[in-house]
Amino acid sequence: CCEYLVSDDNVKTEGILRISGQSTTIQKLKHMYDDEKIEAEHLNLQDLLKKTEESNRKFDVFNVGALLKSFLNELPESVIPRVCYPHLLRAQRMRSKRRKLAVMTAVLNDTLLVPPPHRRCIHFLLCFLQKISEHEKENKMSAHNLAVCFAPTLLRTPDSRRTITIEVSASTLLNDLCTSLN
Repeated sequence: CCEYLVSDDNVKTEGILRISGQSTTIQKLKHMYDDEKIEAEHLNLQDLLKKTEESNRKFDVFNVGALLKSFLNELPESVIPRVCYPHLLRAQRMRSKRRKLAVMTAVLNDTLLVPPPHRRCIHFLLCFLQKISEHEKENKMSAHNLAVCFAPTLLRTPDSRRTITIEVSASTLLNDLCTSLN
């Protein structure tokens, strides 16, 4: 999904990762990908999209973005593990931006809190989001906008209650992390 979204003109699409895809199309794409994966383990989403385009099916940037968020939402544990939330929240409340980012980075690099596969995924996704935000003039997706769209997907609260305050805190955390890469 990420390769497709940052390729060619896709990354410049206004509202990328913000505008929802069509649920029926996303479900079809999930099933097609699962079916193809069974047949050929080496087949990736990029290949599948090319195949669907040849058969005149239309899967646009919004559907692929929604597919990515759906996949991340369906993971048993969020990419940023729930145990990190209180530590990241405490860091986010710090006044010094340098100290805040140092603590947040230390939390995400702590092997007791964040397993290596999660750390690699976090790094990959933050770099991916940074690539999207580099085209903010065209796609209208600043680090802040991306954080608002992606925070609930990447960082779930320990008690799984969603409130406006928690959502704002999570998006602010992600915004700080995305901005720190620039």
